[in-house]
Amino acid sequence: MQTRLSNEALTIVTIAMLSAASILTVLAVASLAPEPCPATSQKYSFTIVSTLNGFNDSKNHPDQPWPIMRVNRCSTVTIQLENQDTSQAHGLAVALYANSGVVAGPGQNAEVNFVANRTGEFKVTCTIPCSIHPSMLNGYVYVS
Repeated sequence: MQTRLSNEALTIVTIAMLSAASILTVLAVASLAPEPCPATSQKYSFTIVSTLNGFNDSKNHPDQPWPIMRVNRCSTVTIQLENQDTSQAHGLAVALYANSGVVAGPGQNAEVNFVANRTGEFKVTCTIPCSIHPSMLNGYVYVS
């Protein structure tokens, strides 16, 4: 009889703990959602030029973030990728906002557009392995 009560009590405690864990998980996931953005007319436009020297000469900025773009939260952001490299394609991705990125063929342009609805640091990288690729992995968009 004692063992049966212990097993029932253990089952009830386990169910209660799993229910509490589920509720905490739902609350944690909900807290990751950004606050809604009010209507804003603030816009930022950037041009990133890709050449055999990287993004905006990022080859000449080793071991430091480059290029750096700073915007306010809830702003509309446009990043124009201008590929001046006539021999190979380059890509542009922004973590969270444009994970898949865009590709500009040799001598072509591409554009990324997004609303910066989360604050933080968001990595900017080239999405195409190329001869200058290691120098094109350290850009950032800073959203405050």
